Amino acid sequence: MNRAEIPVTGPIETIARGPHQRSLVAIGAAAIGTILAVVGFYVGIIAALDGSGNGAGVWLVVMLVGLLLDLIAIVLAIVTLVRGGGRRLPIITIAVGLIPAIVFVMLMASVRV
Repeated sequence: MNRAEIPVTGPIETIARGPHQRSLVAIGAAAIGTILAVVGFYVGIIAALDGSGNGAGVWLVVMLVGLLLDLIAIVLAIVTLVRGGGRRLPIITIAVGLIPAIVFVMLMASVRV
């Protein structure tokens, strides 16, 4: 029995069966996570600067949930690449999952202290 015939079981397989389904789950998580992270950050900043004193904490949690989804999506994409799945969707997933990090770095680079 060679390596390709050995069934792989573990926590990743409970999420998705096969590399294509795993790639679709990963890109969906990356898209949702990116939207949540960027919107949570933007609206959280607006709520914090509003002066009303409420609402910024909820958006911070939304941003963190989005970042967690992006991290999970990147891990799933890397697992798909390592296990020999397709190349196109995992690379797109990694790029989409890194959008919040790129946006946050660009924002922090433009802030002068």
